[in-house]
Amino acid sequence: MKMADGPAIVVTMAKPPSANRIWRNVPGLRHPVRSEEYNAWLRSEGWNVKRQIVGMEPLACRFDLVIEVPISRRDTDNFAKPIGDLCQYAGVVTNDGNVRKVTIEPVDRTDCMAAFWPLPEMGAVRKAAKPVRVAGPRAPRKKPGMTWLEPKRG
Repeated sequence: MKMADGPAIVVTMAKPPSANRIWRNVPGLRHPVRSEEYNAWLRSEGWNVKRQIVGMEPLACRFDLVIEVPISRRDTDNFAKPIGDLCQYAGVVTNDGNVRKVTIEPVDRTDCMAAFWPLPEMGAVRKAAKPVRVAGPRAPRKKPGMTWLEPKRG
């Protein structure tokens, strides 16, 4: 499909947190975790995007993506990762790694828009990703008990 043909899917969402604020380090953990701000945005905008694509199958092939973002002093490439993650999480695409080309355009708007051009002739490079679990409050973990049994006497 040529870019002139128009996108197959267009969705809008609120402006995401900066890619610089997606992850945070937690003392005692060896790896960063998603920030609360990012999880809250994924949850709220995930529902917003899902409402826009009701009845549509997710794109399971390569695709081109055009993202329109508000004009700001912020680096425009900071929008690409959170918007790609959101579109995978909401079911617009099976895997945001199947993108062939991303174009980010700062325009006069307050929200963000993502337009998808499927490229089925190119197939899919990556399989469908595992479902993303957006973290909420966690239950306290149980401390493991004894892992061995005392030998029987007798």
